[in-house]
Amino acid sequence: MMSNLSYTPYQLLKLYFTNKSLINIYNDKFKSSLTKGIDRLSGVQFSKQAKFQLKVINKKCLKGEYIFSPYLELLQSKGRGKESRVLAIPTVRARIVLYALNEILSRIFPECVPHKSANT
Repeated sequence: MMSNLSYTPYQLLKLYFTNKSLINIYNDKFKSSLTKGIDRLSGVQFSKQAKFQLKVINKKCLKGEYIFSPYLELLQSKGRGKESRVLAIPTVRARIVLYALNEILSRIFPECVPHKSANT
């Protein structure tokens, strides 16, 4: 997304939480997602209100006022005699914020991110 120039954590926060950056994250990662959170909106359905929602994310995150909505919890059976697995699914809005925060933290602490293992 950005070059390897040195940025302070606050500068990274401001860079990743611009409207343009949030739109890029949504379009690249979540626009075609069919997974629905507690608000029952998939990435496809979210597109109808994306511009407004991304402006809200931008404003609240930069002011430190963003509050995550509860996750949708689903039980997935692992088979007879085994305890079910709880799946917690965030909203599209929360996934966008989490993705941006993950990118920022990966830039601040690159030595803590294992790039050689799968699913990093």
